[in-house]
Amino acid sequence: MHFNILLMIFQLAHDLRLLRKLTNKLMKTLYSFFIFCLLLNVLSAQSPAYEGGKEPVAFQPSKKVLDKFKSEYPQITPTWKVEQNYYVADFSDTNSFKGITIVYDKNANVVRRESEMENSTYPQNINTYFVKNYPGEKFKTWKSIDDKGNHSYCIKRESEVLWFDNSGNYMDPQKKNEQTTASAE
Repeated sequence: MHFNILLMIFQLAHDLRLLRKLTNKLMKTLYSFFIFCLLLNVLSAQSPAYEGGKEPVAFQPSKKVLDKFKSEYPQITPTWKVEQNYYVADFSDTNSFKGITIVYDKNANVVRRESEMENSTYPQNINTYFVKNYPGEKFKTWKSIDDKGNHSYCIKRESEVLWFDNSGNYMDPQKKNEQTTASAE
């Protein structure tokens, strides 16, 4: 009978060692999985931001464009991108924290300036149009001034930009493209 008790104790000890080995193996696996997930998260955080479903082109504009920007905004470091052969500098106003965009051509000429507007500072027609056509969608309205001093407004949606004239009337994309082409000539 003592022999059976001893045998049961040895069997129990053996089972505990196996259980300990399994627990250690499981913990190592869980630890490795945790490290893998953490590493994956860190690597994905290093990816560039996506805007409008398109990967931005990261670059540094020409020295001429940089010098022009720095002459106006010496304390600002913008985010640069390329849109349709234009250099685009995006940054936030240090006082209002509203967005500002400056668009340059290849010769460092300002093509247009855009600034994010407060809700009550643009024509009501823009709100009316947007709420009617895109109910429930949030938006920010931007004022745009081209190189000729013409004022217009835009709303940058994920898939498109909606343009409005100085009075807040919607401009179809064809008309806006014609206006932009005429302005660039």
